[in-house]
Formats: sequence, structure tokens, C-alpha cells
Amino acid sequence: LKSISKAAFSGCTALKKASVASPVFKVLGVRAFASCTRLKSVSLASPVFKKLGGKSFLDCASLSKLTLKSTLLAQTGVGEQAFAGSSPAMQVRVPTGFAKLYRKWFRAQGLAKTARVTTF
Repeated sequence: LKSISKAAFSGCTALKKASVASPVFKVLGVRAFASCTRLKSVSLASPVFKKLGGKSFLDCASLSKLTLKSTLLAQTGVGEQAFAGSSPAMQVRVPTGFAKLYRKWFRAQGLAKTARVTTF
């Protein structure tokens, strides 16, 4: 699995957890999980993940945990409003040494100031 396409799970209210462990996964499409109102946990475990599409987690108010294992994500790879309407209590886990950078980029795209960005 190299990518999840545009709006692949958008509006899927039954989805509670998503995990992508493919070592070649690079792209989460625009609005991929938008309006998944019961989604609580997402893990993107690929070390080569590079693009978080715009509005990927739009209105995912129940999303409380996001884990990203890639160190290759760049500021230009974080799409507009990727986290708009997401939970203010979200915890984002990222690789050691990337919390400050990813926090800045994610907040610029809608991650709540009360959301925590920590390392593993």
C-alpha cells in the first residue's frame, strides 16, 4: 500500500481505528478521513511517509491519538487545514527530535493549541 486516495474513508462514521503499517506508504490523500466522527486512533507507521493531504482529519472530533513514524514529512507535505475541527485533546506521537517542528506545522494547519505533540 503506497497511498490512501482522496476521500477514501470520508464520512465513514463506523470507523474507529486505522493503522497503516506498509513500509512503502507515502501519501494520505485529501479528506482521506474527513468527518469520520467516531475515529479515535490513527497510526501511520511507514518510515517514508511524506504527504498529509489537506483536510485529512477535518471534523474528526473524536480523534484522540495519531502516531506518525516518518522523519521525511516536510512542511510542504502538510496540507491545508489537515487538522481543522479535530479534537482539542488529541495526542500526536512523532519520532524523537521532531516534536517541535511537527507541532509548528500541524498547528498552522488547524491542530488545536491544547493538543499534545510528544515523541516516542
